[in-house]
Amino acid sequence: MKAKPASGVGTNGGGFTLLEVMLALGIFVVAGVSLMVTLNNIARISTETVDEARVTGQLRTLLTEVSRQPRIEPMEKVTDPDPGGIVYRVMVEPAEFTTAKGEKLADMFRIEITAFRKKPGGGQEVIEVAETLRYGQMLSGR
Repeated sequence: MKAKPASGVGTNGGGFTLLEVMLALGIFVVAGVSLMVTLNNIARISTETVDEARVTGQLRTLLTEVSRQPRIEPMEKVTDPDPGGIVYRVMVEPAEFTTAKGEKLADMFRIEITAFRKKPGGGQEVIEVAETLRYGQMLSGR
């Protein structure tokens, strides 16, 4: 008469251990892929945020530069692409406004700065727009 081993491990224990190892590996693979996807999204969003801050800063700089000129004239200017491939269009055009009494405000200009990226097909994608209004002659008489 043969006695069973005291450890309780039979001859079929090896297959069950292999199944456990395969399930554990599958869970670790899913967790690893999820972690990599999350890290990739964090890096992408971080890069987009930095690019957006750079574009906003450049828009503010151009708008301040154009609006602080002593004399302003209608014009349109397109800058060369920056290292990120973003082009800025500066447009100054006359604007007509009337007061509540019906009087026209003379010598008003609208300044608009548009940031856009050229697409490979020849079109363009507008990223952001900034604009302001001002009188044509600033600081006259000083």
